[in-house]
Amino acid sequence: MLDLRFVGEDTIYKVKKFANISDHVVKCGDLGIASTKGFTLSRENKEDNWDYTKFTTIYDKVGDDIYFSDDGSVKPVEPEPEPEPVEDVVPEE
Repeated sequence: MLDLRFVGEDTIYKVKKFANISDHVVKCGDLGIASTKGFTLSRENKEDNWDYTKFTTIYDKVGDDIYFSDDGSVKPVEPEPEPEPVEDVVPEE
């Protein structure tokens, strides 16, 4: 487990899983809370303070997993499919 602290806050949040998804996106598993302040990570009871202060954009949220990006990117949203056109049907007389 890792300790996450958002920039400018004293509260420590527990992160059960952490992963680098790409060069610009990281995943904080089971975090549940998101902030756009950037953050530092440390091992429990350590002062590692790994610097993720540039990860200030919420890339995506999936359940309690929060994905942050450091380049302003967000997950592309799939466009809604357009409805099929409805033909007007005129009843026969």
